[in-house]
Formats: sequence, structure tokens, C-alpha cells
Amino acid sequence: MEIGFYVKSAEQLKEALERGINPQWIMFGDYGCYKRIPELEELQQAAGGVDVKFHYISPKVNMGVMDYEYKKVLSFLEQGLAVSINDLGLLYKLRPDMGKASPVYLGRLLTKSVNRWVWGDLHVAEEEDKAKEYFAQNNFYQQEKMELFRNWNIKGIETTVFQKEENSLKKIKEQGFGIIGYMDQTIAAISRACPIVRDRKLAVKGRDCSSYCVNQEYVVTPANLQQKERYPKLMLEGAVLMKSMEPAVTWDGYEKAVFSALDAETAACIKEILGRHSS
Repeated sequence: MEIGFYVKSAEQLKEALERGINPQWIMFGDYGCYKRIPELEELQQAAGGVDVKFHYISPKVNMGVMDYEYKKVLSFLEQGLAVSINDLGLLYKLRPDMGKASPVYLGRLLTKSVNRWVWGDLHVAEEEDKAKEYFAQNNFYQQEKMELFRNWNIKGIETTVFQKEENSLKKIKEQGFGIIGYMDQTIAAISRACPIVRDRKLAVKGRDCSSYCVNQEYVVTPANLQQKERYPKLMLEGAVLMKSMEPAVTWDGYEKAVFSALDAETAACIKEILGRHSS
């Protein structure tokens, strides 16, 4: 299992490396907005002499930027970068180009389970155990789907780490697919239109919205008491709501263990992973 950092900027990458834990992979990109993505060259400069590989996360896109994102992904693949795709339209457009260069993965927006929904356990609480087990599966675990994407030369999938989902992940891995696990952050929701643009009244053609978003933190606190108990704090990252989790690894089958919050808890979890794999 290799270690990856999911970073949003060159500054964040520098701070992470200064903590003294060098990952094998730098994951960069965004799930909901192409304007929030740092430049590869800036990240390479920030990495300095550290030996790391880069993995690009391509966002959900609309038809207006489909060709732009397609050319960008194609360029990264030709440069040797691994890429995760979060848009089925873009994935279909890339189909003739996959398998010729670097590996392509399905991103977290395309691989899901009921577990990732913050109300998921309540949704299945009264179901029989067999039904609960079914709903706990990653939705990639379907034979027809795996065969389809195998023919499309998909290398593997991204997923958020949930212990209840790991039985299906083990079976997916047995089918030859790699699993990238995000350890400390899950996607709670994604919006078709950017709420920051709406809130700041930036929906004017030609107006730059990135300064309101990149390197800015927006904390969303639910007003309802029951909701606060479920998710006391969410981070709004462009069009995506992220929910933090306590990092933990209960299965050693992940190809990469990816961390977003680079703090003391992350360092402890990474130390545990490295210790288990060196023993």
C-alpha cells in the first residue's frame, strides 16, 4: 500500500512535505469545478527534489468545458500521469484513448454505496441482514459493470474508506481492479451549480470567481439539531460538500491510502500503515 496526499494548492503541498512525511503520490484536481485545480507545474516545483508521482482527479463537467477537459486529461495521460474520471460523458469520450497510455480510474462520484450517505444507516435500519449487506456494497461490484469497464481498460476505482464496504472491495480486487482508498474525507453532496457563485452573485459572463474559492474555506453548519448530530461540520469546496472522518485503515488491500487533512491524526495513521507493511 502506497501513501497519497490529496492537495488543493502548491502551498498546501509545501506545508505537507515540511511535516516530514513524504508520500509516494500527489493527488490533485477537483470533483466539481475545473477552475479550482492547481497547475501541475506549480505542484512539481513545490515538490522540489521529493520523489513523487502525480495522479489527476478530473471533475464533473458540463458540455461547455467538455472539450477543454478532454484535451487536458489526454495530455496528462500522454505525460504518464494516472487519472481519475468523475463524469460519465467524459469517460465515454475518452474510451478510444484508454489503455494506450497511463492508467484510468473511476472517481468517487461514480463509485458509491449507501454507506457514504450520512443517513445511510437509518435508511436500511429495518431491512434484513442480507439487504443491509447488499446496500453496503460498492456499486462497482456488479459483474456486468466490471466486464464493461474492463473492456474499456479501466485500471481501478476510487472510494471512501468504510469498513462495511470492504467485503465488496475485496471481491472487486479479486477481479483484477485496483482500489484507491480516501481515508479521512468523504463526499457528502455535490451541486450542479456552484453555491459560492450564487451566493456571491458571480454568475456574470467573463467574471472570475476563482479568487472567492481557491484557498478559501467555507464551513457549513446545519441549523437542525438532528442534522448537527449527524454532521456537525461540512466543508464547502466549490460545488462539493465534504465531510471529515477520523482516519483508519482496517484492510490492507488498498493500492493507495490517500489523506486530505495533513495533521497529527494523519501522521499517526500513516505511521501505522507503514509499520504494518514493514513488519
